[in-house]
Amino acid sequence: IQTLRQLAQDFGHLEASYSLGVIYECGLPAPGFVQIDIQEAMGWFEIAAGGSHCGAQYRLGNVNMSTFADTEEARRLFHLASDGGNHPGAMFALGVMYEKGDCEGGVDENRSKEYYRMAAKLGNAKAATNLGVALRGEGGSKTESNMWLETAGKLGSPEALFNLSLVALASFDNAGSVKYLELAATSGHIPATYNLAHAKLNGVGTAKDVQGAGELLGLCADAGDLKANSDLRKLRKKQRIVRALKERDEKEKERKEEEGGQEKLTKLIEEEAIIKEEEEERGVREEVERRILEMEELNKEKGRAAAQEAMEKVERDLYAREEQEKEKDKEKEKEREREREKERKKAQKPQKPSQTAIERVKAAAAKQREKIRLEKLETEKSGGWVDR
Repeated sequence: IQTLRQLAQDFGHLEASYSLGVIYECGLPAPGFVQIDIQEAMGWFEIAAGGSHCGAQYRLGNVNMSTFADTEEARRLFHLASDGGNHPGAMFALGVMYEKGDCEGGVDENRSKEYYRMAAKLGNAKAATNLGVALRGEGGSKTESNMWLETAGKLGSPEALFNLSLVALASFDNAGSVKYLELAATSGHIPATYNLAHAKLNGVGTAKDVQGAGELLGLCADAGDLKANSDLRKLRKKQRIVRALKERDEKEKERKEEEGGQEKLTKLIEEEAIIKEEEEERGVREEVERRILEMEELNKEKGRAAAQEAMEKVERDLYAREEQEKEKDKEKEKEREREREKERKKAQKPQKPSQTAIERVKAAAAKQREKIRLEKLETEKSGGWVDR
């Protein structure tokens, strides 16, 4: 500071005076701490401005505008810096003043655009941005507007990038809109950050990212954006509800899985029990079949032996019967022989009538005599007799 003072005071060095004005306007941190002193700054700026230093004229105009609200003096100084020194900042400031009507004659859009265009051609990003926005109005050229907004965006103007995102959105280019919003948000542009948050929240032009959207809304809320603060509260409330519902669903899923696991376990146990029962039944069935086969085999052996024995018995019975028949035949033959012998004997001598035969003859004769007697009696009764 001492060197700058010496140069400014002893040698009338305009740049040194300008630098001293900037130091006292903005202040310096430790170790070379300098407290802000607007009056001191204005003194040094006036010295440099008196020497036609356009930067000092511009800074002095800003101090008059912001600190003292002296628009007339500010406009005069801006014109000096713009017309005499071709200062882009002063041109931009004049463009703003004509746009807002802070000049003689009120609002003058044409002169505002003229000063914006002059400053934009000198590389002033803010002027290029304002010119791009102004040209989108009535009577403007959207093509030229896009050109100046692109120019301002390349110069790093977050406001231009934000406006380009709106242009892309109006053209239904959601992805392009998000691209510009991300660039603007990186520079700390709060409206761009807010719009990017909602793009992520709704998955428009980018992947849905609720957590990322919440972080961006938090940045806007911390910067004092009340709408972002309100949206953030609503989002957090919704997230709490979603988490609660998710936890409930997870618990329900776990419960169902446990029930399903229990059911599977029960089913598995039942299936194992059925398999065991089937194996036991199969084992029993096989054992029974084995025993049946053994019994059948045993019965076959016994049957063969019994059949052989029965056959032998039948043969013995048949033989015995044949012998008996032979014996009977012999007895019958003997009996017939005895009968024949008797017949032969009867034929050889006369037979006497038996007592029974004599008695029958006698009875027949007595009966005949009785019959004759009765007939005789009958004849006598009738009057005649017939000798027979």
